[in-house]
Amino acid sequence: MDQDLRRHTQSALYGLLLIVGLQICWWVTHRHAPSQSRLVLGPPKGVLLTGVAFVFLSAKLAVRAPSKLELWAEPLAMWFGGCVGVTMCLFAVGPGNLWPIALVVLAMTLAVFCGIGGGLAWLAMTFQSRD
Repeated sequence: MDQDLRRHTQSALYGLLLIVGLQICWWVTHRHAPSQSRLVLGPPKGVLLTGVAFVFLSAKLAVRAPSKLELWAEPLAMWFGGCVGVTMCLFAVGPGNLWPIALVVLAMTLAVFCGIGGGLAWLAMTFQSRD
């Protein structure tokens, strides 16, 4: 039980650090572009970058689960950490008057990315168990 809690906490922390790190990189590289969104999950290029990073990292974390039954706990913990990170970044950018809607949309976007990563890990574990 203690190992599971440590593993899930690490996954949540990875999600938090990943989204905050991507946001900081976005601010640094797009600081002179006033027409661009200040949030990394605003423009399509930022969504694609975040999506690729979350899919691969959630798949990597899910593969280390001891069984297929516990596989989905890792992407779920990573999604939770990513949601906390998105909330922090949104408040740093300036939430505005539509921030509840933005939080819901961004949380759903991260859930899709983490779900795809978990699905890839499930497929990998399924094919690995056939051998």
